[in-house]
Amino acid sequence: MPYRREMTARNRAPKEILAAASVGFMLALDLSGAAWADETGVALQESDESVQAEYRRLAARANSGGGEEKFLVFAHVYRYSALLTDDIDQATDFLVEAAKLDHTEAQYNLGYMLRSGIWFEKDEEVALYWLLLAAQKGYPTAQFWTGVTFLTLSNEMSDEKEQADYRRNAIRWLRRADAAEISEAKYFLGSALIRFPESVDEGIEYLREAAELGNEYAQEELGYVREYVEERERARR
Repeated sequence: MPYRREMTARNRAPKEILAAASVGFMLALDLSGAAWADETGVALQESDESVQAEYRRLAARANSGGGEEKFLVFAHVYRYSALLTDDIDQATDFLVEAAKLDHTEAQYNLGYMLRSGIWFEKDEEVALYWLLLAAQKGYPTAQFWTGVTFLTLSNEMSDEKEQADYRRNAIRWLRRADAAEISEAKYFLGSALIRFPESVDEGIEYLREAAELGNEYAQEELGYVREYVEERERARR
């Protein structure tokens, strides 16, 4: 397991989540009841004392509990990380333990945090392992990020066969995410499909759909493939 990142005095993760979600490219972590009241991620109606007391209660249960009990400690610390900075290491331990106990949400969240470098050293290969476990159990957001991770890893590969295999896996999981109505999947699915000559037209259609939904990256990528399409049309005449 990768080493944890060094934490600052005030955790930045909640603000990162809000910023990413605001541009529509990140599906916020599926944490039980996690709703932010201000930019630090601290719900205003909660006092420091009540947050600490609830943490102690959850941690005591988690020590002898299963995956759900361990995951709930992580979810609580993540939600109130600005008040529980000293407890982040234990929370990540519980998250890893829950994931190893086959807790689907823990596997997804661990995978997402590893690929994003939140609370852990960024490691997309290890992230893919955990995301794939959750994706195989039908977890839609895990299917989305599994597809995205296959795609981003493929861009770093020099072996053409391995790169193509990763991109086909990306397409497989992004199709499932699109079927689950995760709109962000359209851009990444289109981006993967245009890498294969036989699926360029389908990829362009997905990119157009994403662009119509306001995805600026899809609009930009359509510009890149326009020249290719024009050349292909000229060759057909």
